[in-house]
Amino acid sequence: MKSKRGITFVFALFVLHCSFGYGQFAEVKDPDGYVNIRDTGSVKSPVVHQLSNNNVVYLIEPVGNWGEVMFLKKEGKVSGFVYLDRIKPLDTYTTVPFKKTANGIAVFEDKLIRVTIIESVFHKNKHPLSYAPTEGQLLQKIDGKTIYGTDGNIPNTTYNGIEIKLNNASIHLPERAYNDLFEPNIESTQVNYNLAKDTLYIQSVNSDGAGSYSVLWVIEKGQYAGRYIGGLNLDELIFEK
Repeated sequence: MKSKRGITFVFALFVLHCSFGYGQFAEVKDPDGYVNIRDTGSVKSPVVHQLSNNNVVYLIEPVGNWGEVMFLKKEGKVSGFVYLDRIKPLDTYTTVPFKKTANGIAVFEDKLIRVTIIESVFHKNKHPLSYAPTEGQLLQKIDGKTIYGTDGNIPNTTYNGIEIKLNNASIHLPERAYNDLFEPNIESTQVNYNLAKDTLYIQSVNSDGAGSYSVLWVIEKGQYAGRYIGGLNLDELIFEK
């Protein structure tokens, strides 16, 4: 017969595994203030990097009690393995509930926070399109920018604005935060708030069925701090202010 302590430990591991899925953003949360990133998912594996608390990582895949993550260093995107209880998924912070959607406008709202995401049809005639010169009609750029959300096709939908009310203050994300992101998916959008850091996270997994990507917008203390873009298909992690 198992002791209560043993049952509690097993339940904690179960909850831990249920918290992690494929392709999501998390941040480092280690009692030591930093975490060791290892070459493989084993405590016997060499430490290849260290990350301090609050660094954002993109969890590629959980493997047992370990997770393969991508993260950013001065040398660019790197990857490795971290013990899962040393990182915290951003969607485990306080959830701002989805309330309604109509006519391309989706609202997430609680007593202190209101996030309005506006979508619109993409009108190709209003934007210069660039195609890959050696690959037929594969779309490469829109408005001179690399695009996310399609696999060489003209997108159907686009973001047209993201507006935030936070503690009675109005915040409008700049166009550069979303005007190269296409095929938004409200069903996969999550809004979470870290009260201790006064940080709002808006994240979504978007695609046209093939060109999937994950985006995370970060709003710190009422100011837009930047966005992360990652994805299993992209095999990269990008941070832009």
